[in-house]
Amino acid sequence: MADDTDRSLEDQQKELERSIAAARRDLPELHTGECMDCGEEASNLRESVCTPCRNLIEANRLRYARV
Repeated sequence: MADDTDRSLEDQQKELERSIAAARRDLPELHTGECMDCGEEASNLRESVCTPCRNLIEANRLRYARV
């Protein structure tokens, strides 16, 4: 029967594997235009979303992934 320590180690290993996979993925190139989320003009759009909006999306994704 797994105890809290075993479950914690498994969770840490899964998080490490997710982090490694995220670091290895290729990023689309940056371009200039209007952000589809906030509507602001930006020179750092990636997939039509500016950096501040991408950071917010990523933070929310991580926050809700742990629930």
